[in-house]
Amino acid sequence: MLLPHDLDDAAAARLIDRYAPELVLREVLPDNISDYVRIDDRLWLRRARNTRFTPIWRYFCPRSGSTGSPKAVRLSKSALEANARQIATALALSHEERAPTSLPLAYSFGLSVVHSRLFAGAALILTGDSVINCTFWNVLSDCEATSFAGVPTTYEMLRRLGIENLAPKSLKVLTQPGGALEPLLVKHFHDFTQARGVAFTSYMGQSEATARIAVLPPEALPAKIGAAGLAVMDGRLWIVGEDGKRLPHNQQGRVFYQDPNVMMGLAESRADLARGDELGGILIPGT
Repeated sequence: MLLPHDLDDAAAARLIDRYAPELVLREVLPDNISDYVRIDDRLWLRRARNTRFTPIWRYFCPRSGSTGSPKAVRLSKSALEANARQIATALALSHEERAPTSLPLAYSFGLSVVHSRLFAGAALILTGDSVINCTFWNVLSDCEATSFAGVPTTYEMLRRLGIENLAPKSLKVLTQPGGALEPLLVKHFHDFTQARGVAFTSYMGQSEATARIAVLPPEALPAKIGAAGLAVMDGRLWIVGEDGKRLPHNQQGRVFYQDPNVMMGLAESRADLARGDELGGILIPGT
């Protein structure tokens, strides 16, 4: 489970206590965690190790927006592969792509940037610098970055900083996942990308669907500002009414999503990691 490097001791202790991981990579363990022995400068090994897991289980991550919460998303290897393939297809990624690690890998979208680029045989630009630092943009320019990924707060900062003066000439696509971007911001970055011959692609996504659910292609803007977009490859989106029946277009109801990238279920403790697939590939986004 990838977590922020600056996770506070209370949150770290809560997670270690609930999940009892075999290995912990952390400089110092919280005071109340004692069942570990240091085997390297930052590596700790749990003394008791005998729990078996479901064979198809591969990875779990914090729920969207809840990095310090004990509740986590259980993802299979096939879900990770499906979402990597979907993103690579949606962005038409090739081996010529060069993407920076502009988002934390503990965040599902940040990790999906890595997975999708590796799937496409592309290059990653490894940097821990903040997007508000000149060094970050210097690295992107020196490495001829072709894409940039940011969340809504990232784009808020870039509007104030002036992305027109920061973005390298090699940039070909901007992507924005997760929470909705304000319409005025979408219009601002759409205008920028149009002037520079760059694509602006936004996504709807959740950790519960590995990373991404729907994509709004650049050609849909500006007419479809505010829309979630179309389901990623192999995915299906539909609306259900209060009676549980599927609704026609232009009706309000609950959104359902079906795709190989849907999580197996949630976990709150180590025992939960042995459970199998509980959702059958169907997710109600937002729940």
